[in-house]
Amino acid sequence: MKLTYIDYNDLPFIATRDLHYLKQDPKLRPFYTYEPVIEAFTQVIEARKKHPVDRNLLADILLRQYQDRSTEPHTIAQIEQLRAENTFTVITAHQPSLFTGPLYYIYKILSCIHLSQQVEVHNPDYRIIPLFILGGEDHDFAEINHLHLGDKTIEWQHPMTGGACGRLSLDGLAACIEDVKRVLGDGSFTEEVISTLQECYSGEHNYAEATIRFIHHLFGQLGLVILNMDEPEFKATFKQFIIDDLIAHRSAQLVPPVQAELEAAGYPAQAFVRDINLFYFSGNQRERIEQDDNGYLLVDTLQHFTREELLEIAEQHPERFSPNVILRPLYQETIVPNLAYIGGGGELAYWLERKKQFQYYDLPFPMLVRRNSAAWLDEHAQASIRKGGRPLTDYFVANTDALIADFIRDTSNISLEDARAEMELIFKQIMDQGQSIDSKLSFPIEGVRVRMNKYLDRLEQKMVRAEKRKQEPAIHRLLHNHHLLFPNHTLQERYSNFLPIYTHQGRKWLDELLPYFDPLDHRFLLFEA
Repeated sequence: MKLTYIDYNDLPFIATRDLHYLKQDPKLRPFYTYEPVIEAFTQVIEARKKHPVDRNLLADILLRQYQDRSTEPHTIAQIEQLRAENTFTVITAHQPSLFTGPLYYIYKILSCIHLSQQVEVHNPDYRIIPLFILGGEDHDFAEINHLHLGDKTIEWQHPMTGGACGRLSLDGLAACIEDVKRVLGDGSFTEEVISTLQECYSGEHNYAEATIRFIHHLFGQLGLVILNMDEPEFKATFKQFIIDDLIAHRSAQLVPPVQAELEAAGYPAQAFVRDINLFYFSGNQRERIEQDDNGYLLVDTLQHFTREELLEIAEQHPERFSPNVILRPLYQETIVPNLAYIGGGGELAYWLERKKQFQYYDLPFPMLVRRNSAAWLDEHAQASIRKGGRPLTDYFVANTDALIADFIRDTSNISLEDARAEMELIFKQIMDQGQSIDSKLSFPIEGVRVRMNKYLDRLEQKMVRAEKRKQEPAIHRLLHNHHLLFPNHTLQERYSNFLPIYTHQGRKWLDELLPYFDPLDHRFLLFEA
């Protein structure tokens, strides 16, 4: 396996804020607490010690969640370690995307595991657990119900798409697995993949549990612990935050001024802040809460509560409330003794809006670490790129027109620049002669010169189009190769699923990638199998 490191500045489809955070631009420095460097973890640990969580509750719930799973002994041992005051976590999180969705799902988990190992090596008196939090309370089914295998899209059709995605039944997933089987074809590990999917995504448990079982199958051996925060006991620890949001709308006061500061520095707001940043669970339905003159309203069903009624429910049944993206970071950090959050550029963008929110509630703000980004080229992709005859770095452009233009220029040498230069000399002579006769002749002479340049431009464009038709097979390969790296005009990791790779590589692929996924090394990883 060959690895090439690429500077993010040379990579298309990367947001400006993402680049600036990776390069530690001073304009962003007021919005986070710790620089993402290994030396800073000593300070992070000391700060986290001052803010204890209910470790026994966390361990007890994790053990309960794992009791019906096929679990390695070391996973249970790691969970038990969380009871100790010298044990902390680094966290990554994501929605329950179908069969992990895009590749970055895999990459962010590898980044989390590697960072936990790295922090523990540099702080040997402490145990560091890599923790994946499943965002099973999210209700945007359209975001999680599909995956892309090459150019094929597999989509989950479910009879009920409202409410928390993690609470959905497994109806319709057997058909998805059959679709995956057809698309993957005969690979060395296809049978293992299909068998694992069938085992994880069947039975009486819900979709969140199925997703966790699949992630555990992939990463349990590498030390990952997985937590589902959709638990009544966890919501009870968050009760005062829920009541405060319902009554005082504190986040609606704290977050927008920070967003305004970021916008003044050139970074647009990421998350829309409402007066109430909670949803209400009624069965599996997750409804937004709004306040009106007479109390509170559930937006979808129009169910109404008086102020006293809803606050009583919050006091007695906090599990009926679900934090949105504005409150979710607070919820997470009240439950887990966490040091760092590993996420993509979009995730860190909304975390950068949260520092004052954390300060108000006297919660430690974790280190924000940008996960590794990567691309994978198998043997077939590499062969296609070699046949294209262009250096691999030529494909790192957002606009394929530029790629084609460079190819045409290099292979056909179409240029009328010499003709333009000669024409300019001729018109200079004509202009000099005309002005010597009558200065008013300069205007018609200049008009002819401009028209001639336009004619040359049109002629050159026709020559380029003719050359493109002549070179159509080669251009088709160029576009195909660009699509391998940037499918659907985005980074490969944001579109393609990992299963086609795993089908041919097996779990050794994850083992081999892990040492290279150091999220404190801010370079793009390009792997060639």
